[in-house]
Amino acid sequence: MQSKFLILTTDLKKLWLFYSALGIRWLCGESEIKDMSSLETKAPMGLPDLNGEIGGVEFFFCLEPNIKTGPINDTILLLYFDSESAVAATLTRIKEAGLFVPHQDFNAEYLFRILDPDGRIIQLVGPSPFRW
Repeated sequence: MQSKFLILTTDLKKLWLFYSALGIRWLCGESEIKDMSSLETKAPMGLPDLNGEIGGVEFFFCLEPNIKTGPINDTILLLYFDSESAVAATLTRIKEAGLFVPHQDFNAEYLFRILDPDGRIIQLVGPSPFRW
């Protein structure tokens, strides 16, 4: 079974920077990203503008300037990391990119919920302290 998601965005440049900081592996479209100015003026065409994969899940990103942005509370994307240091490093990369927006439930000790540039909730999950 394959998992694939279509994600609409109002800003491909910010989305690319954010998901790159999360560790996504870009499958296609990244060569266009090298010229960042092309992302700011790209007109929506109906086909995915970017395609990437993380943890065996494939994502298709499309520019859609007319979508509603802001906190989207009905879906949470969980990303599992093998260590707490990997979670911390990812948060640092997102902060360095100037794209760190904590969700209202964010807690620096145990609940790492952040918002992507369009308001989707991303929860970074490290190893459970309750594993035996």
